[in-house]
Amino acid sequence: MAWRGNRPVAGRIDAGPARADWAAAVRAFAVQLPVIGLISMVDAATQADDDVGYGGTLGLLYLLPVLMLIVPLLGLLHAAVHTMPAAALAHLVFRRARGPRWAWHLLCAAVVALVWAGVAALLLGWSFTTVSGWLTGLVVLPVLWIAYERSRAEAVGRAPGWWGAWLRAAFASCLLCGAVGAGALLGTRV
Repeated sequence: MAWRGNRPVAGRIDAGPARADWAAAVRAFAVQLPVIGLISMVDAATQADDDVGYGGTLGLLYLLPVLMLIVPLLGLLHAAVHTMPAAALAHLVFRRARGPRWAWHLLCAAVVALVWAGVAALLLGWSFTTVSGWLTGLVVLPVLWIAYERSRAEAVGRAPGWWGAWLRAAFASCLLCGAVGAGALLGTRV
């Protein structure tokens, strides 16, 4: 589907990802970052030997105002090097193959993750399987978020507004943090 301004143009497939897809990818990555922080905080608390826990992760709370400015930039970087190249590759595959576009996007995102994991393994000596797993996991939510916003835009007839889209992302982040936090509480109570 192509976009004209903030409205989808029916019956036309564009040459690449639209501006709305970029914005959706940035928002979806921003949804994940608080959850990643919560996971690292729980990990530090459960790994501590001195029963104090948290390590330096609690200090990240003081950086929250600065993180609000950095999160969209990190999301844009992630979209530029991972989500959108996978979207362009999925677009080429989708023209010639059957199946839902989001499934091809997920598969192509996994392929891009394997490429970046190979680069990290060769240049930095990191574990290929660990890095590929993390990178694939980090791109699942942005891909599904793009598919959600595309289908919603087709149903409504326009792309979401700035405030509505970011408020939905904030709500999704709160739900995801709540689910991860509840799972961490249940998992660490032995």
